[in-house]
Amino acid sequence: MGTSIFTSEPMATRALAAELRHNAEHATALLEESLKLATGELGVLTDVRCESKRRIDVLLVYAADGKERRVGLEAKFDHQITAEQLEREAEVVDHLVLLVLAAEDAGVHADLVDCVITWEQLLATLPDSRLTLDDVRNMPSDKLTVERMFRAQGVAERLFPSDWFVEIRRNGAGMPSIIVQSPTLPDGRELRGQVQVIGRAMPKESELLRLEYHVGVQVIADDDDLPDARECESAPAWIKHLRVLEQLVTDDAGERFPRIARTAAGNGRGARGANKIPLVNKFLDGQTWLAKGYTDGWALGVKSTPTPAGELGSLCDEAAALFLAWFEREADGRAEDR
Repeated sequence: MGTSIFTSEPMATRALAAELRHNAEHATALLEESLKLATGELGVLTDVRCESKRRIDVLLVYAADGKERRVGLEAKFDHQITAEQLEREAEVVDHLVLLVLAAEDAGVHADLVDCVITWEQLLATLPDSRLTLDDVRNMPSDKLTVERMFRAQGVAERLFPSDWFVEIRRNGAGMPSIIVQSPTLPDGRELRGQVQVIGRAMPKESELLRLEYHVGVQVIADDDDLPDARECESAPAWIKHLRVLEQLVTDDAGERFPRIARTAAGNGRGARGANKIPLVNKFLDGQTWLAKGYTDGWALGVKSTPTPAGELGSLCDEAAALFLAWFEREADGRAEDR
């Protein structure tokens, strides 16, 4: 029977807890093997809890030789894994286990837990489980699917030097992103940006998925970077970096970076954000397409036109080429005021 009964992450983790409370003998053996413990070292399972300390999905409490040992299972389907969450949970358990659909889904977070186990591995220890592999495989996983596509590109290894920071994580809207940050520029700033899913929600049909890149320079959310344009006589420091970007794109004549969108940018939010467009009008001749992005302390720069998921590889290639070419000009000292 392939019909799903458990259709959400909380349902699945509670069903798992119930199955483990019923019979955890083989699951315990799997945990000991995965944690590289001796057989029987965890002891006897004395308690199973859901969303208890630090909201750990499933907490298994064992007893051996008069000592208590706690094993936390943090279960993930399509929800975001964060370092902050794992570090918080690790403080209240002896062993923290990340439970994912595929081992690759743990990504860089594998280093923050004691071991990674897949749902398939764990359910195989529960042959009569009412929570089935079909339940697990039918869980929504649209964002996870995109993150797997991102990982398959090998952007960090393939396109950037080792001193660049490149990481796959969710953006402020909760959408999958490849975050990029450069080494420090001579004036202390970074080039920053991302390849990301456009919008604030995943499309219902995969063929409607659109991606974009954003390549910008760090902007600080303070009165030095975003002053009232009517009251400042000299351009904020980030303006000169966007002039370098403008020159780079002009010299290129659209050959290497054909996806750059030249549509107008909107203003940022809040009092400081509202100063962005007036500053661009005053110091960048109104070329607002050069100042797209986020005025909350992230970056301003250019964005690409919406791109189908099937062109992800070339989108990443173009974004990386733009980052590296811009950084080279900045590092060569060509970021002087023009």
